Amino acid sequence: MSLSRIALLSWSRSRAAASSLQNCTSNVPHLRVRFQNNDSVISWKCGNMARFTTGDTAAVSDPARAAKAHTDTEGTRESVLHRSPRFLVIFASLSALFAMGQFHRSSGGVLSTVFTAEFALNAKQLSLVMGAMFVAQGLAQLPVGVLMDRYGTRRVTPVATVLAVGGCLTMAAAGDWGTLGLGRLLLGTGFAAAMMGTYAVLVHWVPQESLTTYTGRFLFVGMAGGLLATSPFAAFIEAAGWRTAFVWLAVITSLVAVLAGIFVRDRPKSEAPGGDRPTSLMESVRGVVMVVRARRFRPILLVSVLLYCPAQVLLGLWSGPFLSDVHGLGPIERGYAMTAMMVGMSTGVLIYGPIEKWLNARRAVVIVGACLVSAEFAALAFVAHLSPWPAIALFVAVVATAPFFVVVLGHAQSLFHKDYAGRVVSTVNLLAITGIFIMQNATGLLVSAVPHPPGSTGAVLGYRLVFALMAVLFAGLALVYTRTKEVRPLGTE
Repeated sequence: MSLSRIALLSWSRSRAAASSLQNCTSNVPHLRVRFQNNDSVISWKCGNMARFTTGDTAAVSDPARAAKAHTDTEGTRESVLHRSPRFLVIFASLSALFAMGQFHRSSGGVLSTVFTAEFALNAKQLSLVMGAMFVAQGLAQLPVGVLMDRYGTRRVTPVATVLAVGGCLTMAAAGDWGTLGLGRLLLGTGFAAAMMGTYAVLVHWVPQESLTTYTGRFLFVGMAGGLLATSPFAAFIEAAGWRTAFVWLAVITSLVAVLAGIFVRDRPKSEAPGGDRPTSLMESVRGVVMVVRARRFRPILLVSVLLYCPAQVLLGLWSGPFLSDVHGLGPIERGYAMTAMMVGMSTGVLIYGPIEKWLNARRAVVIVGACLVSAEFAALAFVAHLSPWPAIALFVAVVATAPFFVVVLGHAQSLFHKDYAGRVVSTVNLLAITGIFIMQNATGLLVSAVPHPPGSTGAVLGYRLVFALMAVLFAGLALVYTRTKEVRPLGTE
């Protein structure tokens, strides 16, 4: 049986420490070294294929070189892991669970007109009902992130999904708009763990330089749920009614949660638990405080409020009412338009990972993406009311360029050790999902403030003001992101 030794070294340039480390590697076939300072911890596993030599002692005092060596040795192992059959099953299970959450997040365009007709909702009430899911999901982020890093995705995610099942049944039985809001609250809480849980698994199974690419692939597969929430969902409601639809959604969600509980594994067997995984809930909470207080993380915190807003302001709320009020499209035609938007969004989440890797840059990719979204919203403010075709084309363009958030998530995670993944993603998601609630209600107030014909949700001017507001906000996002620290996915060399 091979021996293992663990050396914990500071960043000091101690010749004695370096010499001692070199002596260890001459006798020990597997060595795990952890470098730590006030800001980060790097674990370096050194096996038969990668050992210190006399010239390597500089790495003891060079964080950049140590990080590169860590990436080289860990990357060999991870490059095999994320192609294994077990990982593919884990990936499929978590993607299916996320697809259910994405279905409910994207169903607002179909349900908004259904609920308005059924319960005679005004724009403010409609915004509260649809936004309830997002505020609940936002409030649940930090508690779920703490539990995720402590107990793991396999335990937390299926248990949380029980609340989502209850939300589906509550929606099916709703007799007023308040009960609808309660159902959406339960849905938001239940699906709060779906995305961050998957991300917490990916950081242990996928190489760091491929993390954004695999996040995009996960979102692409999961967005099948969003596609089903457009024209297929509208057709099913027309045929069977929306209450029956929610009963079936409860059944399907239950099955998917069971599959996730059976197949998901938090980390590969070859990766021993440890590193910076918290040993108690209190330590998890302290980790959240450390993440929030990190100076290098602050610009990302500022922009997080807007990350998910383009898709949820359009696809999740106003695209359906706009196409109905301004262009007179029926439910099936609106469903087709939203299907096109989901296809565009699915394409967007796939392309950002390869672009990031090709350019070996994160900050520039996010800035350009935000500028494109700003320009597209500005175009909507000027021409969307003239004809349905340019309006739909610009809707698709917005949601296709908006998923630069996958790059932001990778950028945020790269600033911390991977055992902080749940807390990093939950912090970003807390602000991002809270931002959806704020923006949906703010835009609801804008639409309501403009006089509109009886029986409609809004007037042309109200919708144009919404598009103009989004254009200004995303121009500001691009400006703030220039203050972030660049961390290149493939390193600086």
